This record gives sequence, C-alpha cells and structure tokens, in this order.
Amino acid sequence: MYQPPQKTGSAGIILLCGSIAGLVTAIVSDVLQRIIGPLLLTIELSRSAALSSFMGQMVNAGVDLVLIFIGAFVAAILASGRTQKTSTGLLTGLCTGIVYFLISLLITLFFFFTQTLPLLSNIPSGITTQLLINIAVGLLITAVIALLFGSLFGLLGGVIGGKKKPQYPPVSHPNQPPYQPPR
Repeated sequence: MYQPPQKTGSAGIILLCGSIAGLVTAIVSDVLQRIIGPLLLTIELSRSAALSSFMGQMVNAGVDLVLIFIGAFVAAILASGRTQKTSTGLLTGLCTGIVYFLISLLITLFFFFTQTLPLLSNIPSGITTQLLINIAVGLLITAVIALLFGSLFGLLGGVIGGKKKPQYPPVSHPNQPPYQPPR
C-alpha cells in the first residue's frame, strides 16, 4: 500500500543539514591544514618560535573561518529553504559549528596521542609546555570561531533561504459564487 512521504520536522532538518555540513567542513579543514602546515614550516616567518606559532594559528583560524562560512551558510540556506524559517538557518549554523568543533577536537586528539605524545619524551619540558599551550589555544580559537561564526553565518543563510515563500494557487469553491460586496 502506498504511504505518502512523511514530513521531517524542523529539528530533523536542522540536525541533518548541520551534521553533514559540520562533518564535511571539518574533514576539508583537516586536509587543508595538513597541506598548509608543512608549507608554513618551510616559509620562515621569523626567527621567534612564539611569533611563528602565532602566525600558524592565525592561518589555521583563517582557514577555519572561511570553511565555517561556506559550510554554515550553505547548510542554513538549504535548511531554511525547506522550512521557510530564518530561525532554522540560525540553529543549523550553530549545529554546523558544534559538529565542526567536535570533529576537529577528535582529529586533534587522535593525532596528538598517535604522533605527538610518543615524541614528547625526547623534548625538553619548556618546549613541551609551549606545545600543550599551543594546542589548547588552537582548540579555544576553533571553538569560538565554530560556535560564534557558525551561528552568525547560519543566520545570514537563514535570512536568504527563508525569503522564498511558497506560492499557493487561489482556492476556488465550485458550488459557491465569488463574494460580492453589498450595494
């Protein structure tokens, strides 16, 4: 027996669009940062390790910002276009930011425990402390960018996607004449 497709509620649309956009954005971000990272090491930005670390974090933050803009904006346009609500775009952008941050956190922790942690026993403690501070600051910057700008770009996408109102044909009743005002 034929069953008509069930409507998905706003929450389902928000979670679906936000999760897919956050996952794709986080994976693309990690791949780009794995490509850009070695390039930053070959370009000597300065002789100061702290300034080089700061510049590396700013480049990574710029990559995060551009990708969050694209991911949250597109997901919000699609989600709010389905529901015709601006608030759906805002919540989709927030969901995109949360998923992006969680995936980025998992990827960072994975590479920290598999690649960085075994090397820390051979490094002096001052450099180890600086490395841990850089990781913590990088994750904090990523969290702020993902949540704040994900919501902002989601709101912008929601405004654009929610503008299209559905056009319904006029309702006609075949047994009733059209309304005529009294004379």
